[in-house]
Amino acid sequence: MEKERDERQDREQVTVNSLKSKMKMTVNDKIAATQCANDLLLLTQIIDMLNRLDKNII
Repeated sequence: MEKERDERQDREQVTVNSLKSKMKMTVNDKIAATQCANDLLLLTQIIDMLNRLDKNII
């Protein structure tokens, strides 16, 4: 019974470790995500400016 419990705990720990390793972002992933967010923000600002310009022309 104790052996079964130990085996179950071992399997659970392997699962936890596997999930943790999958969740870790590499430095390159973080840099790419930051650049993507910055690009998205810039595009949003450009769209806002174009919308304002369009309203001023009309």
